[in-house]
Order: sequence, then C-alpha cells, then structure tokens
Amino acid sequence: MGYLESGDARGGCVSVRNEVTFSEKPKRGLWNPSHRRLLTPGNSSDCDFVGRLINSRVSRRSAILLLASARFSSLAEAAWDLEKPVSALGGELGFSMLHVESGEKFAVRGGDRFPMASVYKLPIAITVLDAVDRGALRLEQTVRLLPRDLRLGLGTDEVERLVGKVGYDFSLRELLRRTLVDSDNASSDALLRLVSARAVTHRMVALGVPEIRVDRTELQLLLDFVGASSVEPAGGWTVDRIRERYRSATLAQRHAALQAFHTDPRDTTTPDAMVSLLLQVHRGTALKSHSGELLRSFLAQCKTGANRLRGKLPASISFLHRTGTTDTTDGVTAGTNDVGILHLPRGKGTIILAAFLRRCSGSMAQREEALASIGQQVAHHFDAP
Repeated sequence: MGYLESGDARGGCVSVRNEVTFSEKPKRGLWNPSHRRLLTPGNSSDCDFVGRLINSRVSRRSAILLLASARFSSLAEAAWDLEKPVSALGGELGFSMLHVESGEKFAVRGGDRFPMASVYKLPIAITVLDAVDRGALRLEQTVRLLPRDLRLGLGTDEVERLVGKVGYDFSLRELLRRTLVDSDNASSDALLRLVSARAVTHRMVALGVPEIRVDRTELQLLLDFVGASSVEPAGGWTVDRIRERYRSATLAQRHAALQAFHTDPRDTTTPDAMVSLLLQVHRGTALKSHSGELLRSFLAQCKTGANRLRGKLPASISFLHRTGTTDTTDGVTAGTNDVGILHLPRGKGTIILAAFLRRCSGSMAQREEALASIGQQVAHHFDAP
C-alpha cells in the first residue's frame, strides 16, 4: 500500500504493492500537495493538513491510507539502509521480506534472479519429502553412498569416514538431516539422484514458484564455477580427483566462468519466489503435516550461517533457515545467501525473509556482517520497544 505511485520521483522511490527500488535515498514522510513538499512527523502544519483531510470532502479512507503510508515510508528508508553495507562491498543485494500477520512486505530487486548455491538444498528436500508423502519414497529406506559419491565441502570428513572404501548405507531421513543441517554436498547429490533436478523444478512450478530452478548437482556447480569439465573421469570420481579437476582450471578459465555464472539462469531464484516458498513451509501447505514438521525441525537445527541474518539477533528470536555460498574468484564471491523464517518474541509475529548478496568483494566475515546488519534492522523494525 504505497502512497507514492509508480514512476513518482519524489524521494527516489518507485512503489508497486509495497515493493520498493531506489534511484536515490528516499526522504522520510508523505507528500503534502498544499505545500509541495514531504509531510514530516511533528510538523504542526502537516498535522493540520491531515486533520483537514479527515474532515473535508476527502474520504476518511483516503486519509487513513495517507497515515498508514507513514509506516511504509519508514520501510522504504529502512530498505535503503539495508543495501548500504552490501554496496560498501561492491555488491548488489537481492532481498524480499513478508511480515505474515500484517501482510507488510518490501523487496530490493525482489524479481531479479540470484544464484542459490546451497539454498537450493531446500527445494530439493521439499521435493524428496513430497515423494515420501506420495509413498514413492520412505524415510527409513537406505541409500548406499560409495567413494565415487563423495563431494568437497562442508560435512565431507565425517561422511568420507563413514563411507570408507566399501560404502555406507544412509537412511533417507539421515540424508535429509545432513543436507539441511550440515549442508553436506554428498548427501544433497544423493537426494537429487533419487528425484532428478527436473522433478525439483516441476515441483516448484506446482507450488506456484516457477522462478526457482534446480538444474545441476553440487559437483557440477563446483566445477562449472571455475570452468573445469564435470565429465566423470575414467575410474570414477574420488574426493582427490574432484579436487585435482577443480585446481586444474586456469585463471583465464575462472574469469570466463565467473562472467558466465553471473548471467546463467540455472540454479537460481528470485527473492520474492523464495519468500513465497518459505511462506508455504511456514503455513504447512507445501507438504503433509509430518513431513512439514520434519523439514522445519531440520531448518531450525541448521549449523551454517550463525553469523548471517541471525548474527545480531537475541537468542529469544527463533530462526529456521538455509544458507548458500558460492566460491570466490579474484576476491569476488558470486553469492552469499541466507533465507528463512524468523519468529519474533512477545507475540510480534513471524517474518519470512530471503537475502542474497551478489558479486561482493570482502572477506566472509565482512559479507556475513552485512547480512547480520540486515537481519538486525528488519527484526528491530517489527520488534522495536
């Protein structure tokens, strides 16, 4: 419910259903056509102006909309502030947020595509659990991982120890836990083999979020990012062979691959679509009751990204989330992401949010600090004393 209409340049804000993008920093307040300037809090003439609106021929509803727009104006200014720490790192922010109870929302580049990285493990897990709901898979069935199924990344050491030289049987439940809690790439690729990337994307279409695409395995994503071939070598993959192939990419290959990665629609989402998916997870409409509860419990246990969106939040705030991080080439990281469901204390409601940092320089600590600042500002907006 934005007071400024689309195309209105006052304050540099373009509004479409509370979604805002910016050409310059927006000014706080509402437009007073009598004085041809913005209304500002505490200004007596502006208070008189609104009072006259209420008592004049202008409808009471219009005056209420004007007053309600003051809150939207503060949201617009907050959204501008959200982007500042990302811009300082030379990157771009993709952000979308919904306060479930009030319906209040705003977005920065909410309709643009951003690489998901390991955020894409969420739609994979949803598709697997949907297959469980339909009886096509069972949580207690086992999947054998062999040495050729191992991957680089988080969780590798423990899975590699279990697999050893002969393989190890993991239950489907355990693979889901390792995928969502530990962000283990071998477990994620094992799940994807069970359902296929095409099935995941089709499931997203069925849930009304066709913008969410899953196309490649974690192994393919890793090697494509640096421009190395993902064709399986003779004798199959091992962790050492993956590492050797990854390191074989020349600097020129990495540069070309990074440029291609920025424009590749595969394995991407829009922030708005991710918020829509998470809202269904929150409401329990994406899956049957038991599967939905299991999914949310794993998201609540997520071990990665403790310093991202929830990094500056008090322990009283519950955050169910999934993170994602791409590799870095010449100091530029293509994606540093965090998406989730944030439960505010004292009955202040639930916030669904998705944050994607694109093309950022700086260390991991700096990028996570930017995300922590975003999480803190959004939570404070709704949980201010």
